[in-house]
Amino acid sequence: MDIIAAKEQVIRAGRELVAKGLVARTWGNVSCRADGDRFAITPSGIGYERLTADLIVAVDVRDGSYQGDVAPSSEHKMHAAIYSARPDVDFIIHTHQTYATCMSIAGPERLAPTAEETERLGGPIGIADYAFPGTGKLKDNVAKAIAEKGGVVLMKRHGVIAVGDNPDTAFARATLLEEVAKREMPGIAYAAGAPAASASRPAGEDGRNGSGADERIAPYAEAIFARRADVSQIVLLDTPSTAAVMDGRRKVPALIDDYAFIVGPDAKVAEPVPEKAAAALGDRSAVFARGLGALCCAAERSDAEAIMMLIEKNVMSLRAAGQYGTARPIPYWERLLLRKVYVSKYSKKK
Repeated sequence: MDIIAAKEQVIRAGRELVAKGLVARTWGNVSCRADGDRFAITPSGIGYERLTADLIVAVDVRDGSYQGDVAPSSEHKMHAAIYSARPDVDFIIHTHQTYATCMSIAGPERLAPTAEETERLGGPIGIADYAFPGTGKLKDNVAKAIAEKGGVVLMKRHGVIAVGDNPDTAFARATLLEEVAKREMPGIAYAAGAPAASASRPAGEDGRNGSGADERIAPYAEAIFARRADVSQIVLLDTPSTAAVMDGRRKVPALIDDYAFIVGPDAKVAEPVPEKAAAALGDRSAVFARGLGALCCAAERSDAEAIMMLIEKNVMSLRAAGQYGTARPIPYWERLLLRKVYVSKYSKKK
């Protein structure tokens, strides 16, 4: 396959990832092996709906090098390592799918595919130990797991790698793994659809009196808009998992790295008093208000909804891990570093 055809495959697959709910926004990545020693991969920080052939990056399998002004996904060297280790692999998708990510924290060894499912997955499920995103250590952990196992690797606290000789095989394996993971989380369902309520800061106003807000959160919107000039959109996440994790907690820590990146190292749980919730928000992207839910705050509506999705996945992970006694957050210093990297490097990308 020439590099032009490989780029077209990547564009189609990227859009399919979003359509199937396996990724959102710029999360995850896709690559396709081309002829010679190159593969095509999605760029860093650009939404799948905006992809064109000029934005897909050609990378050298041998050393991960590339040319041009568009940077490839930060995980491009991980893809290069997989292609080097597995000559039978021509397509790779990296997803942040919900249930598999939750089980990577609750206990990936508890996943129990049937013999028929194991065959469809391309072999036993590989498990890659956690490492900081985009690092050589993560690349090595994933390359080792994929070399030893079959068609899927569960990346602890992060997501999934699914491989195949074509896009259909990789997609089928990722989808099946999600079904297997969901089976191990009875009673814990992803429920973050449309926000329970929302608020928008009207143009040219400071947001006082809850202008542009649903009645349920209007007082909170007024208090938050008054404190945070950078916040123009607030959405409320009110789900069974959100309610469950607030009981007896003062903070909801990051168990998955995306949460630490985009929400913050943790989010405080405040009493249901608007001024207290606004103060507890601090410089984070969300705050929990007892009896209400999680208030997800951002400059744009799409960013607030992305925060909502991450909070739901994190609180589901917390509940699932708690069932097995494995609810340990990412070390605090690392959560702080993840947030710092996001704010300085990725937060202005779309």
